[in-house]
Amino acid sequence: MDFNRAPDEEERLKALRRERFSNAVGEQRFKQMVDERAKRRLQLTSQGSLNNQSSLTEARKIVGTCTLMCPVFEREERELKKGLVAQEVYPGTQQADPSKTVKTFHRSAAGNEEPLPEDLRTPDTLIQTLDYLVNSIIAQDQTLQSCHSFVRDRTRSIRQDFTIQNIRDHRTIAACERIARFHIVSLHILCGHKGFAEQQDMEQLRNTLKT
Repeated sequence: MDFNRAPDEEERLKALRRERFSNAVGEQRFKQMVDERAKRRLQLTSQGSLNNQSSLTEARKIVGTCTLMCPVFEREERELKKGLVAQEVYPGTQQADPSKTVKTFHRSAAGNEEPLPEDLRTPDTLIQTLDYLVNSIIAQDQTLQSCHSFVRDRTRSIRQDFTIQNIRDHRTIAACERIARFHIVSLHILCGHKGFAEQQDMEQLRNTLKT
């Protein structure tokens, strides 16, 4: 040990070593998860539980099984790729807090793999996620200035999970009514604020009413 090194510098170097070790372990764990998902996808497809993308005439309804606000695979992937935001990490770190991480909206694109059942949240979980966004995120920032983009994306993801599973019942209606109110309030409060894209919220409000 270099006795001329300042204690703060020593702690900084230790933190860097811990972070490098954690990243290496995370990369290894994520690679294992990717391999396991590939096997799982083949198994479900062969069982007829997952759509075969080569056959458009055999589309099946997929039923989500995830009971977390964010599926484990996505949480690990976003932590590894530094894709988490301030609302989702332990303070002062880039480490995901599982109790705060919320699934993001995923854009549809040609060639994208169909989500696995464990990637889609159950209806009750979707309602619980919306409760969290309203009661824990919006409630702490009623001006919406620091949480708006986060809530807009995560409520869009909630609607997406309902749509993919073709769930159109009282839970979907109740969730969409609350999401629509969020967009209406956002348009009222944030209109004219720098960085607020009014047309984006108008678009999402229209999409919510059509869900």
